[in-house]
Amino acid sequence: MTSSVELKIHGDVAEIRVVNPPVNALSRTVRGRLVEVLAGVDQLGVRIAILTGGRERFVAGADIAELDKPIDPPDLLDIEAVIAQLATPVIAAVEGRALGGGFLLALMCDLRVVHRNSSFGFPEVSLGLLPTFAGTRIPPRMCEPAFAARLIAYGEKIDALTALRAGLIDEISPEDDVAAFAGRLQVSGKRRTLSLPPPPTAARAQVEAVITSVAAEKRGFLAPETALRSMLFGLDAPLEAALENEARLFEALRVSAQSKLLRTLFFVERSASRSPAPQAGATRGFISAPGLMVEQRLLGFSPAPTGVLTYDQARAHADSRSLRLVTMPAVHLGETMSACMSAAIARMNVEADALVGALREAGFSAVAAKYWSRSTAGRAPAQLQAKPIIAALRRALRECPDLRDAAPAAVNLLSTWVLGWPRWDASIFGPD
Repeated sequence: MTSSVELKIHGDVAEIRVVNPPVNALSRTVRGRLVEVLAGVDQLGVRIAILTGGRERFVAGADIAELDKPIDPPDLLDIEAVIAQLATPVIAAVEGRALGGGFLLALMCDLRVVHRNSSFGFPEVSLGLLPTFAGTRIPPRMCEPAFAARLIAYGEKIDALTALRAGLIDEISPEDDVAAFAGRLQVSGKRRTLSLPPPPTAARAQVEAVITSVAAEKRGFLAPETALRSMLFGLDAPLEAALENEARLFEALRVSAQSKLLRTLFFVERSASRSPAPQAGATRGFISAPGLMVEQRLLGFSPAPTGVLTYDQARAHADSRSLRLVTMPAVHLGETMSACMSAAIARMNVEADALVGALREAGFSAVAAKYWSRSTAGRAPAQLQAKPIIAALRRALRECPDLRDAAPAAVNLLSTWVLGWPRWDASIFGPD
């Protein structure tokens, strides 16, 4: 059986390679093996150690299947402590994606050398979580706090050049074999990012400004603001207190209904993307309400054309743009859901601008709220209470005869794809 972490010696260089296909997730087994291998590096008589995931990948992040219970030790802080105690410098050689815990693992090394096509990010908020194990502590000490705050709150990926300019990596390799290039570098010493000094006092205002922005854009979504509150507390708090606060907030999010829903949607969506494609011309592929599918990135996670697409049309669109066609057995339900949503809104007989305000208050994006309200006015929307509006829409969807026998998970996923429903609240069959 292949080890989850391999150790190879190349002269005066130790190469430590994570091997956990398909994405090198940081499972408990991988974490334990990393602690074991790293702890023995000083006894190898090498000049440097290279931590890598191999060609075309580094470490994608946590094993999401393990998040149904508290994370078992060793954790990333245990790995960081081992790296910090070593006399041997540890270089992260990154190819492909370094996301979430994988990105944090790279930040915990003494130096980061990356492939020009690599990407980085903290997507934890997409699962209703925050980057824990110093994930909200280290980034604002390495780069502009406002940049770190946006990176964590919005969960978007950045490319190698952006990461370099921000100060989150140290060098872009001129060679495709990043580990080999990193092994020839002369490293002067150790640099523990967890011990970096706090940013200037102006950092608090920067983070608070992002909190205000996120609260307005993602109403009702707990994870982004919670993550930034953790960052704000950790800007100048003692290390132990900051880590305890971060861990407490992470655990509160982990057991929340929002995170459980988002993790379920993650697995349903992954299953949907792996579903076998229907026979050409046999099935309608996707319905795209103008503006909604563009925003939700259904087709290959890239803007899709509007209208109802046949499978042939969807395939042609994907092929012409080198995209992956996303299909799922229940995707035809989208047409029913869209019609049901439109009918329910029509029955409300409320002013369009007022409905925009209610949907925005419930967490719908500006694009989705404007589409469903059919509002064209540019003035500030009037106010309606969001809760009864959303409850009425949920009831209408639940009571739709064509949806009664549908799998709840499929309906919940399609509500985000087709209706633009806020992902963190997309439990159509859940409580109002």
